[in-house]
Amino acid sequence: MLRRTEANDLMEFDDKEPSHLPTANALRIIKCKAVKDQREEDDPILAICKMKYLHPYINIIKDIGYDRFYVHYWTAPEINVNRKYVQHNNISTICIDATGRLVKKPTLKSEKKTRNILLYEIAIHDKTIKAQYSISHMLSEKHNNNSIYNWLIEWIRYGAPYPKQVITDMSLALSDPMSLTEDILLY
Repeated sequence: MLRRTEANDLMEFDDKEPSHLPTANALRIIKCKAVKDQREEDDPILAICKMKYLHPYINIIKDIGYDRFYVHYWTAPEINVNRKYVQHNNISTICIDATGRLVKKPTLKSEKKTRNILLYEIAIHDKTIKAQYSISHMLSEKHNNNSIYNWLIEWIRYGAPYPKQVITDMSLALSDPMSLTEDILLY
């Protein structure tokens, strides 16, 4: 946009582009450098650790792991929506699913690149009002039932009611018995 505005000010129709007009790539590089200069931490995982204690994330980010990265996060309104849902439904059902390719693999300070990071989500579908709500989230490098179990236990410890039913897509993290020992075998 800046380049187009500058070109409109400097040029008439069919004029040659002046050499002092910055290219789109040069502007992208300048923007990237400006964004990096505003960062407090180059390591994105350490940046999340700092964010945990800053407003407005102080009551949202609940738990963080660094080497075998994970973050558990949810808001108080999400817990309250779940509580109301459980009060009005005899059989409270939660759905757990994960999706990849949303988070780039960060490189740790030790120059070690993380594995694929998936976004896990707990959602409820309220059939009475025909709406679906997301009520808890986890970013995780670990894809096994132990890490999912830990996330659910922490979520319940923070006040979420126990669900009566849990629906999954039968992913390998939930059904593979070897995933229980995945962490042990890799070390």
